[in-house]
Order: sequence, then structure tokens, then C-alpha cells
Amino acid sequence: MPAIVAPGDAETRVQQMAVEAMGRKLNKGQLAAATTILTTRDRVVAVQGVAGAGKSSMLKPVVRIAQGEGRQVIGLAIQNSVVRRLGADTGVEARTIASFLNEHEYRPGTSLRGAMLVVDEASMIDNRTMERLVDVASAHGVDRLVLVGDRRQLGAVEAGKPFDVILRAGSRTAVMDENVRATTPQMRDVHAAAQKGDVPELMRLLKADTIEAPGTAAAVVADRWMALSSQDRSRTGIYASGRQLRGEINEAVQQRRMAAGELGRAPANMTVLSPVHLTREEQRLPEHYTRNRIVEFSRGVPTQGVRSGFAEVVGVQDGVVTLRRQGGVQERFRPARLAANRVDDFVRVYERQNLTLHVGDALRWTGTDHERGLINADRAQLTHIAPDALTVTTADGRALRLERGDPMLKRLDLAYATSTHAAQGVTSDHGIVAADSREGKLITTSLLRVLATRVREGVTLVVDDGRRLEKVAERQSGEKTAASEVAGPGAPPPR
Repeated sequence: MPAIVAPGDAETRVQQMAVEAMGRKLNKGQLAAATTILTTRDRVVAVQGVAGAGKSSMLKPVVRIAQGEGRQVIGLAIQNSVVRRLGADTGVEARTIASFLNEHEYRPGTSLRGAMLVVDEASMIDNRTMERLVDVASAHGVDRLVLVGDRRQLGAVEAGKPFDVILRAGSRTAVMDENVRATTPQMRDVHAAAQKGDVPELMRLLKADTIEAPGTAAAVVADRWMALSSQDRSRTGIYASGRQLRGEINEAVQQRRMAAGELGRAPANMTVLSPVHLTREEQRLPEHYTRNRIVEFSRGVPTQGVRSGFAEVVGVQDGVVTLRRQGGVQERFRPARLAANRVDDFVRVYERQNLTLHVGDALRWTGTDHERGLINADRAQLTHIAPDALTVTTADGRALRLERGDPMLKRLDLAYATSTHAAQGVTSDHGIVAADSREGKLITTSLLRVLATRVREGVTLVVDDGRRLEKVAERQSGEKTAASEVAGPGAPPPR
């Protein structure tokens, strides 16, 4: 592959562009990563950057220089929320990996020839997706596949940790190990302990800012956030270790805002669809299709007589899931017969959830409507409740009226707290972190690493039992095992 920029010119051009784009130069690690991307002749290049290393700032001049050299640059990520941030932070055209693969995987052409693909949060990509992405890059003549991530952050939901394997295999790699997110001495120490996975040291550093609240964590978090000024609330993120705790905090904050007169009195009582996150293998197991759950098929299964759309589970027996469509028609679905090579969104499972909303509530979308620019995990605010519709203000400031029966009214939730997986890539000046040691396998070193490194200036930790949380998190790293690690040792990863 040809270099995008001649090695002798790269550092000067990068720093000039950084000053032009951001008003400042890159630090040593950022500069090394940027020049590696622009000067390598390898198709695949990895950037291993610790949380808070300024990876987005590094990419901004890289994108502009590559575009100036006539290269098409496309940003990619697993999550819609990361896609949005990547586009906003770097100015690159960004989209989800799933939509990119759906467009290009089986369509030969030259539209990507010479392009640069920039993949953010690459540690969240599973084996199958990485293989498909590399195959598309090779088949379409992509010049540069840039994988940016942190091997010690949360990994993929599906099998494998290919980003880590690529680092261990000796791929061309740049390392960014200087944290520029933390702005106070204490937070720099907290980030350093979290990055090293030193749970006892992390808990020691946070001890003075830790509140033990067994059984009342949601109430304590809500009270502390409500005590803040409006300006400080906007600078303070609430981060929860799991979905249940996030839901409890959302409800507690809403109740206190109601009591304080910050929300409208008239309620909108909704029934929404809460996603049940299943791996591709779990989708093939009948036990995950429990009675009353809702199943969505993005396309039909003609061999089983199952149509596309939504259906309710009314029974499961002998590996057969009985589905009921609107109107009462029943279909028989055998999950074990799902094709191994099916598209990622072929089948989705939901649980019904009762949700009461008030004018002024902060909302987040749990699904996507591309035509109206409503993206999964983006936020909105409820501004009006009418008998036949709700009106919201979207993240980009648009007033949008959603008529009763609109599918997106079933794909929303309260947004006062953020769960760990959604928090990866999110930052705030201050943070209130809630973690419950009883959440079992959720409590890992990786989880605490993500939660502790979201914050720039100061963090409060609310837990049920600090000592027990430390023991559980220290015992469970949360890092996945690759097949190559089981088969035999490899080269040590870059640090």
C-alpha cells in the first residue's frame, strides 16, 4: 500500500493541521500515532490508546490530511452513539459497521478503492465482524484500515477479541499511553490505577469519595444529583454498573424532579419494548424466548413459515416457540434452525416495560429511525403531552411530534443514568458512579476501569459494600480469552 504522506513531511504537516483544526499541537503519543497512520504502507494499522489518551484529537488532523490527499475517509463503530461522537469530534463521515457491511459486503465495486476506514472503539468488535470487515477492505481495495481502541476496555458481546489478537500478532501499532482527560492530580491517579487494573489502589484513592448505601444506592445517587445546580447537573454524568441499577436511578431522579416541581404533572403512561441483549448463539436457544416476550424478525423465515415483523411468545415446548401475531394468527418458530450466517439484526427479543413520562423528562432512544434521524442511545427531551401524541426536542434541537402508535414511542427510556456499555466513549467533568457488588458477573475490573475513567475532574462512588465490591471486581477481570491464547503463548501486547 502506498503511504498517504511522505515520512519526512508527516510530523510537520500533522502539527500544522492540529494547530489549524484545534488551536494546539498534539502530544508525543498522539503525534506518533498520527504519523504512523499516515506513513505506514500496511493496509491494517492499530492504535492502542488508554482511556483518555485523546484518540479523537489525534484523528482530527489525520482525517483532514488524508482528505486533502484525495482519500475518501469513512468512520466506523459498533454503537450508534460512538458513531455520532466520532463524526462530531473528527468531522469524518461516520456510520455503523453493520450498515457499512450491509452495503458493501456482497456488492463488488470500486467505490472504496484507496479509501481510509477509521474504526473507533475497536475492542468492541467480535471475531466474525472483524473478519468480514477485513475481507471487505481487501476485496474493495481499501488502502488503510485504522483500528483505534483500548484492549483493556469492554470487549465484544459476541465471541473473540480480535483487536487484542491483532496487537499481539505484531501488526503495525502505535501506542498512546498518556492520559490527557483527567484534569486534577487525584483524577490522574484514579485513571492510572484503573488503567493498570489495580482495584485495591483504585478503591483506596476513591475511599474519601465513596458512600456505602446498601439497598438505597439509587436514592442516594438521585439526592446528590438533585442537590446540584442546573449548571453542575449538566456537567455531572450518572453511571450505573448494570441495567437494573440504571433503571432504579432513573425512576428515583424522576420522582424527585416531580416533587421539586421540575416536571409536568400530567403523566403519559407508556408500554415500551426493552431490548433483551442476546448473543448470536443465545438467539438459537429456545429458553431465551420466554412467554410474553416480543420477537422482531427483520425479514421472514420462509422455511419455517415465519413472517417479518413483531410477534408475541405464547408458549415454548420441545424446542418450538409458538408466536402470536396481531390479529391472533399463530406461527411456529424453531430458533435452533436459525442460519449461522444470518444478518446481525435478523432476530431481536424484547420485554414489555411500563414507563410513565412527564413533560421535562430526559429521554433516550432504544431503537433507530434513520429517516427521521432518531439514533439508538441519542437523547431527547419530552416537551408536550397530548391525548393523541407526544412532542419531543431531539438531540439536534428539532421539535418532533410522535403520534400515538408511532413505533418509536415503544423504543425509548428515561436517560438520567447511563449503563456501563453505553458509557464507553462518554465523558463528563464530574461523575456519580453507582455499583452494586451483588450484580455478580457484571462486576469486573474492566467495568470499574470504564466507569472510573469517564470523568475529568472528580467522581463520587456509591456502592452497597465497598470491600465486597473490591473483592468481586479484583477476582473477575472481565477480559475475554482468545482461542490463540488457549492454543499457545504469543507475543506480549503493547502497554
